[in-house]
Amino acid sequence: MSGLDSTQQDHLGVGPIAVRTDAIDVAAFAAALGLRRGLGPVPLTFPIRWLSLPAIRSTVIRGLGLTGEAIVQQSQTFTYCAALATDCHYSFEVEARRERGSADRTLLRGTVRDSTGAVVVSLDTLLRTIRPGASRDAPRPLSVPESRFPVIEAGPVDLAQTQRYTAASLDDNPLHSDLSTARAAGLDGLIIHGMLAMGQIEGALRAWLPGLRVDRIHGNFLQPVPVGSRLLFSGRVVKRTPSANSADADAEELILRVIVCGTAGQAVCVSEAVARHGHGAPRNG
Repeated sequence: MSGLDSTQQDHLGVGPIAVRTDAIDVAAFAAALGLRRGLGPVPLTFPIRWLSLPAIRSTVIRGLGLTGEAIVQQSQTFTYCAALATDCHYSFEVEARRERGSADRTLLRGTVRDSTGAVVVSLDTLLRTIRPGASRDAPRPLSVPESRFPVIEAGPVDLAQTQRYTAASLDDNPLHSDLSTARAAGLDGLIIHGMLAMGQIEGALRAWLPGLRVDRIHGNFLQPVPVGSRLLFSGRVVKRTPSANSADADAEELILRVIVCGTAGQAVCVSEAVARHGHGAPRNG
């Protein structure tokens, strides 16, 4: 590789550590997302909370040399082998890798296991480091297709909701709370958590397709969302096939695409979910 394209990589592993889906924490997390009722007893995006536990976050930040860096989330994936249950104990471990090149990014792979050691859910997180004062690429325009489901509006996501999500998710990134830090990173003001927007997709999916079971959900964050924005959720089924699982013989396997737009109609998050729906598909949990 040329000197301009060379990439220095750092690796580390953390855990396993003991985690728990405490009913109080689960309820606070759901409330911060505005989920009166999700696709199961534990919100699909709840495991993101464990990445912010001090034992995980501090080790990753120090070990990968991220102290003092401005970091934003670029994408997130949750892949479920089974549903999380409330008030249960699990183990959580993280593999982290930082790639220092023309794009400074950090990749996290989290694995949640039950008491038997079986994988329950895996998390894939991509973080990007922002250099204060550096120019940022303008977001690419995205053509938003007509929603096949009724468009759902949420918000405005005000500072109070952002603060509730900060407390519930343990994600206290100062870009969401400290104006001087946000402006130093090249932002016009405070932004909401990307996961706060992505987490509300669960409510839209449930409203559109009651009884849905989500096996995998992925989100790409296209641009920051200012605090005070309204969110519009549009979605459609891009593929449907009969379930290959004999236990779900009456269900369909669906690939759903959801686009989240901000107040001005700009796309801020594109998400894809792989799910099962129908008489034979149990709800997540």
